[in-house]
Amino acid sequence: MKIINFGSLNIDNVYRVDRLVLSGNTIDSKGYKVFSGGKGLNQSVAISKAGVSEVYHVGNIGMNGEFLMYTLLEHGINTDFIKRSSCKTGHAVIQVADNAEHTIIIHGGSNHNIDIDFIDSVLQEFQAGDLLLLQNEINNVGYIIDTAYEKGLVIILNPAPANEKILEYDLSKIDTLIVNESELYQCARTNHLKDAIDIIRQKGINLLLTLGCKGGIYYSKDHKEYKYLAYKVDEVDTTAIGDAFVGYFVAGLTKYDDMTQILDLSSRAAALTATNMGASNSIPSLDEVLSFNKEGKNCYED
Repeated sequence: MKIINFGSLNIDNVYRVDRLVLSGNTIDSKGYKVFSGGKGLNQSVAISKAGVSEVYHVGNIGMNGEFLMYTLLEHGINTDFIKRSSCKTGHAVIQVADNAEHTIIIHGGSNHNIDIDFIDSVLQEFQAGDLLLLQNEINNVGYIIDTAYEKGLVIILNPAPANEKILEYDLSKIDTLIVNESELYQCARTNHLKDAIDIIRQKGINLLLTLGCKGGIYYSKDHKEYKYLAYKVDEVDTTAIGDAFVGYFVAGLTKYDDMTQILDLSSRAAALTATNMGASNSIPSLDEVLSFNKEGKNCYED
């Protein structure tokens, strides 16, 4: 089984600040760095760092995004299906405050220049049973879902960042939906947690609901539930913690049979990611995750 991640490639412009800037305010930056990022790239790196040797990243970069290719190649990720466009590469402006909170502004750029012909040409290279991972930072996600479903690919969707586009996706065609609470509400079109969970589960798919410091719950198609705990760490930057979790989860599906183990390793990876500055570069290796010995606690209770 091959893992294909059809996802974004972003240049992350990260500004370190005392506090997140408010409306009408101007503040000084304490530091500025450029990182390789985008939910797609981050999740591909996480899958590779989790020990999967065959990962295919599919996406689109502009004229100024060549170094993103090098990041993927450094982690052994296949880049044969990355398209180059004449437009600007997607980028993000990220504020990271001293308390590790962050805000992100994303400009789609080349990530929103993925056409149907390109999608068709890529997906014809893969076959039924291959695993396809998707996020929501590229265009034509709905078409990718429909086409991949017809080919028999196993589709995992992490519809972040959530927006009105996700209402167009046929979620019954995916295998697993990975969402936080607010994304769940948008997908289910209700703000009542139990109703939202029931609506998604009625589609006959797996649901992985992440709940931040409360851990999360995995609801399987066969009506089993698996809860996992969060891990308390000294946070430096919470950027990419969700991507680390998703990447390790996807990798775990191909490496382990025990869902409890998969979820715990994913939670550990997310926690460790928050202890470093940056995006893809902050995601830990499998050895680091396995040696992480802190105790998981819901709501970070002492």
